[in-house]
Amino acid sequence: MTPHDDTDRVWEGLTAYRFYKARQHADFEGKRTVVDDTRGTTIRYDDYQLEHFIEFLVSPHICTDLPFGKRELHPSTGETLLIPLTIRNLAPKRIIVQYYNYCKEYYGDVFHPLDQSTLFGILNECSASTRRSLQGLASFSAEGSTAFDLLISIVDTQTLSYVDFQYP
Repeated sequence: MTPHDDTDRVWEGLTAYRFYKARQHADFEGKRTVVDDTRGTTIRYDDYQLEHFIEFLVSPHICTDLPFGKRELHPSTGETLLIPLTIRNLAPKRIIVQYYNYCKEYYGDVFHPLDQSTLFGILNECSASTRRSLQGLASFSAEGSTAFDLLISIVDTQTLSYVDFQYP
């Protein structure tokens, strides 16, 4: 009877390989040594790739330039990033397709953008409202310009002569 046969009754599925590797580890490292289980952050992209996508994301082609608040992001580095909440003109899938087309057109094979899953993750973390219709915004700006035209016409009709105006 080997030592492995005796422990096999205690732990189901313990193979001879695992048993002898554990015994070798105990002999080499010492018994009851603490295993280091700290996890480091794995960064699978370069900073310039992330900066390039964020610059594309906040461009006027993708986002409306009027932020309406801020959101705090807390990356694993411990710092706090303030990101303005904006309105996106496109859905996330269309943003990524346009970004890939933009990179291919301007940089060719020189620049390698981030993977699609990473870009979706960034868009999910930096969430913004997606504009559903342009009609409401267009009528809002048209009404605003009509109001200014009305104010100008009122000022033009209300002419004050120098004689009518008196200082208090």
